[in-house]
Amino acid sequence: LDKPIYVGITNDQSLRQRYLQHKTDFYSEPHSDASFGARFSSAGGDWDDLKLGCIELESSVFGTKSVARLERIVQTLTRPRYSLR
Repeated sequence: LDKPIYVGITNDQSLRQRYLQHKTDFYSEPHSDASFGARFSSAGGDWDDLKLGCIELESSVFGTKSVARLERIVQTLTRPRYSLR
C-alpha cells in the first residue's frame, strides 16, 4: 500500500463538501497553506494524480473525540507529508 500524503476527518459536513473545499483551495490564488489543497498545490502537486480513499466511522459509535484520536494515531503511524501535525 502507498503511504497516505494526507489524513483528515470531517464532522458536520459531507465528504463531498470537504473534498470540494480542498479542491477549491488547491486552485485558489494566493495559497495560504492552511489546507491540504493549498499545501499540495504549493508543493507542485497535480490534483488529477491523487487517489482518494475514505473510511466512514459513525461518531455515534466511537464519539467525536475518539474519531479525532484515531486520526492522530493514523497520522503518527503514517506521517503523511501534507497533514498538519
